[in-house]
Amino acid sequence: MSQIMLLYIIAVFLICWLFRKHCQDPNLEDVENDQEEQFEKNIEKNADIEVGVVETKKAELPKTQEVGVVETKKAELPKTQEVGVVETKKAELPKTQEVGVVETK
Repeated sequence: MSQIMLLYIIAVFLICWLFRKHCQDPNLEDVENDQEEQFEKNIEKNADIEVGVVETKKAELPKTQEVGVVETKKAELPKTQEVGVVETKKAELPKTQEVGVVETK
C-alpha cells in the first residue's frame, strides 16, 4: 500500500514540476518579465563601466611552527582516609499512650 502511495506522490510531483510554467499565476509572469527588462536596462546603462580584475595570491604560511608544551601530573591522593562515625539509636516510644475523651451533650 505504501509503495502505491509513494508512486502517486512522485507522479504528482513530476507532473507539477513539468507543467509549472503553464500553471503559474499570469501576474507572476508579468512581474518576472518586468524584472528581466529592468535587469537588461541596468546592463545597458552600466555598459561603459570598466570592470577590473583583482589578483589574489595564496598566503605563505611558515612550514614549521613553535608549539608550547604544558606538563601535567596526576594528583596524588592519600591511600587511607580518616572517616568519622556517627552513632544512631532507635527512638523508644511508649507502648501505651493516654487518650483524652471529651463528652458532648
